[in-house]
Amino acid sequence: MKHILLSVVLAITLVFLGFFSVYYNHSPGSIYDIQGPEEDNTEFILLTLDYLDGEEVDLGFYTQAEQDHLKDVRRLLLKVKFIAGLLVLILLSQGAAHWRSCTRLKKCDCKPLIERVLFWGGIGTLVLVVLLALLSLLDFPSFWTYFHEVFFPQGNWLFDRGTMLIQLFPRTFFHSFAKNVLLASAIYGLVSLFASHILRSSE
Repeated sequence: MKHILLSVVLAITLVFLGFFSVYYNHSPGSIYDIQGPEEDNTEFILLTLDYLDGEEVDLGFYTQAEQDHLKDVRRLLLKVKFIAGLLVLILLSQGAAHWRSCTRLKKCDCKPLIERVLFWGGIGTLVLVVLLALLSLLDFPSFWTYFHEVFFPQGNWLFDRGTMLIQLFPRTFFHSFAKNVLLASAIYGLVSLFASHILRSSE
């Protein structure tokens, strides 16, 4: 039962890792560079990301309504970071507790548990990726609307196409962002499966 719970935690953690690896990739050729090829646009995009990360940034290039929405997005990201950090702490604390138990009993049986968690965590990650892909990529407009209705029920997320926020972050940006996150998460899931295979082979 323990390895099942830890596998679920690992699977969710790897999906979060996929999200953050895309979100924090500001290198040339990243999703932000593709969406903002002009220098001025790239600067505004990076300033927006700095704001979402909690920095004090002048968002005067947005309307008040856009700034209010970005404030809500920043709060949501803070919650996501907290949950992701909590999941990592659970994995580390459980791993440390299991290691201490093995050391106290002078019985090295840590590898079977780790191997099972890595295997089923990898499988769980791939399952989540498939489910999220079916929900989001097949009908992204509906998914996009439902997502905002759930996480932004106050309804301040609808803007005209001519607004700065939509020009910098159009729906096509988020569609590409979602695909990149799913791809990164799938890769982490495969890495977890490969690591479990290495451990099993070394027994």
